[in-house]
Amino acid sequence: GATVQVKGTTQGTVTDMDGNFTISAPAGGTLVISYVGYRTQEVPVSANVMITLVPDSEMLEDLVVTGFGVQRRASFTGAASVISTAQLENVPSVSLSSRLAGAAAGVSVGAASGQPGAVESLRIRGTGSVNASSEPLYVIDGVPMISNNLSGFSYSHSGNSALSTINANDIESITIIKDAAAASLYGSRAANGVVVITTKSGRAGKTNITFRSDWGFSNIATEYRPTLGGDDRRELLHHGLVNFRLINTAGSTLESANAWADSQINTYAEKPANGWEDWRSLLLRNGSQQNYEVSMSGGNERTTFFSSLSYSSIEGITLQSSLERITGRLNFTHKVTDRLSFNANVTIADSKQDVNSEGTSFSSPIMAVAMTTSPQDFAFNPDGSYNITRKFRALGNPRANPLYTASLNYDKSDVTRFMGTTSADFKITDWITFRERISYDFSQTNNRVWWDPRSNDGFSSSGVFQRFMMNRATFVSQSQFLFSHTFDGLHSFDGVLAYETEEYKYDYTYTNGSNFPSDRRPEIINAGTTRGTSYYDERRMVSYIGMINYNYDNRYYLGTSFRRDGSSKFRRDNRWGNFWSVSGSWRLSQEEFAQSFAHIVSDARIRGSYGTNGNQPIDNYGYMDLYGFGFNYNGNPGSAPSSMPYPQLTWEKNRQLNIGLDFSLFQRFNVTFDWYNRWADDLLLRKTLSQTTGFNNMLMNVGSMRNKGIDLSITSTNIRNNDFTWTTTLNLNHNKNRLTDIGAYSGTGTPEYISPASARLIHRVGQPFNSIYAFEYAGVDPETGREMFFTNTGDNPRATTINSAEARQVIIGKVDPDLMGGLTNNLSYKNLDLGFTFTFTLGGNLYDNASWINSNGGTMQYDGNVPAYNKIQDMWTPDNKNATLPRFVFQNPHVASSRWMHSSDHLRLKNVTLGYSLPRNLVEQAKLNRVRLYASAVNLLTFKSSNLPFDPEPPVNPRVSDITMGIVTYQTPPLRTVTFGIEVSF
Repeated sequence: GATVQVKGTTQGTVTDMDGNFTISAPAGGTLVISYVGYRTQEVPVSANVMITLVPDSEMLEDLVVTGFGVQRRASFTGAASVISTAQLENVPSVSLSSRLAGAAAGVSVGAASGQPGAVESLRIRGTGSVNASSEPLYVIDGVPMISNNLSGFSYSHSGNSALSTINANDIESITIIKDAAAASLYGSRAANGVVVITTKSGRAGKTNITFRSDWGFSNIATEYRPTLGGDDRRELLHHGLVNFRLINTAGSTLESANAWADSQINTYAEKPANGWEDWRSLLLRNGSQQNYEVSMSGGNERTTFFSSLSYSSIEGITLQSSLERITGRLNFTHKVTDRLSFNANVTIADSKQDVNSEGTSFSSPIMAVAMTTSPQDFAFNPDGSYNITRKFRALGNPRANPLYTASLNYDKSDVTRFMGTTSADFKITDWITFRERISYDFSQTNNRVWWDPRSNDGFSSSGVFQRFMMNRATFVSQSQFLFSHTFDGLHSFDGVLAYETEEYKYDYTYTNGSNFPSDRRPEIINAGTTRGTSYYDERRMVSYIGMINYNYDNRYYLGTSFRRDGSSKFRRDNRWGNFWSVSGSWRLSQEEFAQSFAHIVSDARIRGSYGTNGNQPIDNYGYMDLYGFGFNYNGNPGSAPSSMPYPQLTWEKNRQLNIGLDFSLFQRFNVTFDWYNRWADDLLLRKTLSQTTGFNNMLMNVGSMRNKGIDLSITSTNIRNNDFTWTTTLNLNHNKNRLTDIGAYSGTGTPEYISPASARLIHRVGQPFNSIYAFEYAGVDPETGREMFFTNTGDNPRATTINSAEARQVIIGKVDPDLMGGLTNNLSYKNLDLGFTFTFTLGGNLYDNASWINSNGGTMQYDGNVPAYNKIQDMWTPDNKNATLPRFVFQNPHVASSRWMHSSDHLRLKNVTLGYSLPRNLVEQAKLNRVRLYASAVNLLTFKSSNLPFDPEPPVNPRVSDITMGIVTYQTPPLRTVTFGIEVSF
């Protein structure tokens, strides 16, 4: 894309930064080479000139794409992070958001599951909502897109991510908008930030074809819930039986207790004839993946294009975990005249996902290896057939053999998606352009769940088949007037006036069949008993948008924006919301007084912005009093009230103040610092109602929350010469979240409520929204060996007790870390290149909610597995009163306490890529432009506390938003993936 001139006259264009070009120029002439983001260079004409473009630090990271225009970083008055294609390529993940981990300050990424295609969560500067979405708005090529969970079922935590239908290698750049300066242009959907995606486009010149392929394997990134082996488990359970007898039977001696334990132990830990079973090796495997992609770009002065076709096949670590995806893209631009041009971007994707049950489902293979299948439960009979005759104690039924279940049942989904955007630009004058853009985003999901009649899930119903057919469609039209003009060489204006409409339609059909005559015909038509339901709704929004930016002499910048949204989700009186921003910056380095230290500070500016955004409720009809049908009244159809009216329902409001500083030092360091304060008011909460109303709760605007913190990004050019280049980027974020009001949410006037989805999270005014709530563990009582707890009551709250009923639960930690960040290094030496990113967090907590195995001899430990930390030598005995673990006793109860809370502090080598480009002379002999071999990995190394039995990254629930954040049960953990690939272009 670099422009080559001879004394101001364009003579040629480089279409590939690594390619050669030929140019005719007079002897003694001068070549002028320019490229956005790099310094313009003048080079004398000679034969075989090699030109190395040098980044221009004064450009302050070149261009910022806001979706309503493109600005130079130097003139952009808001807070945004720009991520280029180079940072996205080669990361072995189909997920777009996972590639962003550590790439921008203030941005955190979490996953619902380690299964392929799982929903991932992106948080920009903390949590901003409770019952509305806390996810950012995704905008692709100027149009908001569907980005949520596409799955209709919830048996698996993973969901099916809409973002996984996008080929990340089609992306040119990503701008993450963090403050209100540009986000207010998106009004009621931008309270949690905006992710603006720009896909690749063609350039005039030679047609380039690139082929890329990689192959790799996966396993669990960190050791997941290690358990005791058969012999150690048997010894420990015997020890617990002895203690039980000594405590509960008067007159028992150690000898008599041992004898009783000997008589009971085979009930819980009988060694199978063929030895102890290794369920991990049976239910878990090494995953694998393969990707193939071909892209083509080129064009002429009138028409340019970019097209791609990709295929991905991924197998997860469990037997029912896979994703197969095909994507195709065509981006096309045609210039009809000097004033009229057309653009079209089309993406088609088809994906097939297979998932297993997760969480606390008893058919979950992850739960099975951690809790429900003990080494004494054997998978196969001596003749090689599945064991479906001997009872699995924890599962309660021999047909619940998880390996047998995996061979019969399935949970599959097929997603077909079309995203098409077309636009026309007409240049009215030299400085006014009219643009009309139309977009259609459609996805269809076909979910199928089969519980075979031979399995435990389907046995009582003679088989169950469920089908969920779901359609989502968004139609957007935008009419825009874009203007840009400079007066007297000093005063520059640019802006936009726009009118936008959006229509969203959603419908589904759910059918269920049972009582199947055969296990070979899982379709509804073959079921003896059938039922079904269907649903349809739609919503609309109309918007008026205005923005203007002013630049005086590249020194002083002012910007303002306004958006008025009208949404069908509110009654007419509250339908319209106004969202606005003001921002400005002062480029100090352009002032005369700054020239004396320009060799030290080559570029510097101060920024400030303040503005408002909004958030809509998820429910389309939350303000209405509704009646529902489908009720049976003495054999006749009828209806009944389904919701209470709340006509005052309105937008959540988000206000944000941002102060920023950007500067460059010694032509080597670029620093961006932001301080922000973000207020969220009129939070949508489900207030508890009196049961006399006939309803449990009602959605109301009754809460507020605040996030404030700092973002810091430092990029350094450590070494740059003809052979070796090394750059480093450090991103840091400190965010402090506080819930400031919830009204009388609990119904009793108490300013707190406990999460209905997880009793371990409390939301209390004055505390972080996601606060962990439990008894405070005080160690082991040296006299009895029982767990002790701080009472946290009365005049002496630090008094201890062994009876949890005498103690009070308190806030023991918080999920959100105090500090998070990423460290990225990119190195190149001749034909070698190396890039790697470390991510880290400090000051956060996770809570292990696997209560069945978190005890000191509870029933489930005797029926299933026992965590590996339960070592007899560490447990209390009369001879070991200073032990670190309590006394292990059969049938001990579980008590939720800070003993099960863990630090999420960790350092992770999130991604790393090593590449080698073949020498140019060899490549040219083969008539190629480039050949590159590379190896890449995700989650390659993780450094965390040795006491943490699972992954340190907090899981998210794609259906319950933030109210289960940081609460861990049995989700599929993140995977370590290593791939090897090749890229060829010609």
